[in-house]
Amino acid sequence: MEANGGHENATALASVRGGVVCVVSFRQMNNLPEVELRKAALVKELEDEIKKAFRSAKGSHHLSLGLMVLALSCTVISAVGGIFFHVRSDVVGGVAALSPLIAFIAVNLKLEEKCSGITGVRTRWPRCVRASCTRCR
Repeated sequence: MEANGGHENATALASVRGGVVCVVSFRQMNNLPEVELRKAALVKELEDEIKKAFRSAKGSHHLSLGLMVLALSCTVISAVGGIFFHVRSDVVGGVAALSPLIAFIAVNLKLEEKCSGITGVRTRWPRCVRASCTRCR
């Protein structure tokens, strides 16, 4: 899809793959220094936002995974404590009750879904603006 956005001196070539816009190339006929500086500033801002979003998504994934492991650990601890160490039934029941509560919290927080997009960037592209991006292909 070729679009010039109403500007006669600028041409952008973009493609849409899976609902994500990938900018393949951007040509500008008259490369003014202030335009190049602004373009470089926007590229840096996008790169910083992408890095921040990936760090946030990675942390959310690890937190979600940790909560699920904690839920499974509560189940194993209650089973082992009740069978092999003859722990009182009210303690075993209390630890076993933690498991579904932790799993419910982990699922309903939806941490990974909240980190799926980049927000706060001054562009209209939802995720990818790099031609070398392999996520969009």
